[in-house]
Order: sequence, then structure tokens, then C-alpha cells
Amino acid sequence: MQWPYPSAITETLYRNVKRLSLNKNRVLNDVKKITIFLVLFFLNYRSWQSRYVFSVFSNKSKKITIKFS
Repeated sequence: MQWPYPSAITETLYRNVKRLSLNKNRVLNDVKKITIFLVLFFLNYRSWQSRYVFSVFSNKSKKITIKFS
């Protein structure tokens, strides 16, 4: 007996694994961005200076600067 369409089965499995890995990478990148932002925020907030300036790059590559005076 032969397996029914082994190449198709392996192809679908490969596609699903690839999709999962892509989603995982995207989520990990978002988590990294958020954690870096929070660390910078708390460091800048705790250091008592006159102004706290840090920039965050959004997905559309627009620069957002937040200033505390």
C-alpha cells in the first residue's frame, strides 16, 4: 500500500509550520519593542532631569517624541 499523496501532506505541514513561525517572530518583535520602550521610559522617569526625551518608532516609521518638562 502506498501513502496517499505524501508530497501534498508534507507541503501543507510545512506551510502551517512556516505560518506559525512567522506569527511567532512578529509577536516576539512587538514584545521586544514594548519592553525596550518601557525600560527607556522608567529609566528616563527615574533619573531626575529637567526634560525626558525618548522616541518610539511606530510601524509606519513616523517618529513620535514624548517630552516631560
